Amino acid sequence: MELWHGLVLGYILIAYCIHRYLVKRVTQQSWDQKFFSKYFLCALMAVALTISLGQFTINWLTLSIFGLGFVNGWGAWCQWKSIAINQSRTAICSVFDDVIAMSLSYVFFNEAQYLSYIGVAGIVLVAYSAIMIGVDDYCRQEQTNQPKKLPLSFYGYVLFYSVVWGVANFLIKWYGLEKNVPEGTFLAHWYCGAFLAAAIIVLINSKKSGVGVKKELFACFKMENLWWGGLIALCIGTCLYIEYQLYQISPMIIVAPIFMGAEAVLPALIGLYIFREIKELELRDKILMAGALIGGIFIAVSY
Repeated sequence: MELWHGLVLGYILIAYCIHRYLVKRVTQQSWDQKFFSKYFLCALMAVALTISLGQFTINWLTLSIFGLGFVNGWGAWCQWKSIAINQSRTAICSVFDDVIAMSLSYVFFNEAQYLSYIGVAGIVLVAYSAIMIGVDDYCRQEQTNQPKKLPLSFYGYVLFYSVVWGVANFLIKWYGLEKNVPEGTFLAHWYCGAFLAAAIIVLINSKKSGVGVKKELFACFKMENLWWGGLIALCIGTCLYIEYQLYQISPMIIVAPIFMGAEAVLPALIGLYIFREIKELELRDKILMAGALIGGIFIAVSY
């Protein structure tokens, strides 16, 4: 087994099993404070690591990483919102951000030679299933005058974070290969940017709820929020470090399909069977979901 194989397996276990389970657990309750705590701890650990390694610098390049991290923070908030609504459907919609990353890598890093027909077939199958589940839900509502199973906002959240993360995943590789940004420098500025986004979200919520900024911020540092935020922060910090390393030693067009397949299958199974979202599906939905899971397996084995 090569090094990148081990990194891929570790990433899949942490990102698509442990992390997605924790996020779904957290989003079943009020979670904005835990979201803040997660990025506060991520930024704190990343800055401490960077300073200890002597890699903390500020220039136009690192400011661009900060900005990307800020946008990523909003993307993560949108993903949490979509997971709170339905994890299994969020999982099968996750194919779109990887398609964006792979397309950019195809164009700018000349990785077309790694594409395979079975991988493309899997992507088409997952994308088709995700789209048709949404269309079927809308048509059912139009015909029966019943409320849609998923609100329209769900698809807005998915669209936003798919575009943000598709571009971000490509730029992670670009920063590492083209600009040789050290891991510590990247992590510190990325998570400081994301923390700023989380802080703004908390401030907006404090205004909406009328609780007050001080009380809202104080609640973010309660032990329960720090505990859950710390667990999730440990997961995503480890995953970003692995991802940054991985994209420097292996072609994105190989790694991305493996991640795409795992992300479509594993969190969907967690949502369907651990959190019992399968009860919400009708027969047509189950057939389409099965098609998406099969497509995810095709993608994962296509490299």
